[in-house]
Amino acid sequence: MAAIPTYPGGYWSFTVGSKKYDPTQVDITKIPEMDTKYYTPEIHKACFVLPKYIKEVIGE
Repeated sequence: MAAIPTYPGGYWSFTVGSKKYDPTQVDITKIPEMDTKYYTPEIHKACFVLPKYIKEVIGE
């Protein structure tokens, strides 16, 4: 989720869907090194961890 200031309504969520691949099961050792200022293999894993308040809202 992220706050998108150019859109009304507060937080927006980002969704990934696949019938074949589970993005939480990616082997981060196989992600090629990329020269980026933000993305890392650890960030990839963290992107799929829900905050506590969201888990409470969806009943996990």
